[in-house]
Amino acid sequence: MADLSDFYGLDVLLNDDEQMIRDTVKKFVDNEFKPLVAEHFEAGTFPMELVPTIADMGLLGMHREGYGCAGASAMAYGIACRDLEAGASGQTRRRRLDSQRLKKMDHQRRYRRYRDRVGEHR
Repeated sequence: MADLSDFYGLDVLLNDDEQMIRDTVKKFVDNEFKPLVAEHFEAGTFPMELVPTIADMGLLGMHREGYGCAGASAMAYGIACRDLEAGASGQTRRRRLDSQRLKKMDHQRRYRRYRDRVGEHR
């Protein structure tokens, strides 16, 4: 059977870092995530025990700068999303929610800094 994981043949465009991310995420999904998917799907739950591993891999907010995020390229982010979604689409939804929380934290930090500067000039 043909390998459909790179349907459009984009893997030839990946740099070394992006290839490493692809291989790492695929290995994680195959070895740690897929074995749990059916159980959690039936229970309507999310495998929270994998969140620390996902965070340690740098996948949460990986396309953002600051807060310990990787600042990875858009291509690397897309590859990670694609390969996580190969395990289950709910996984990517969870990661996007975490990324939105990081964005909100950044907004709040900027607001506090602005508020403090305005307060100094009053």
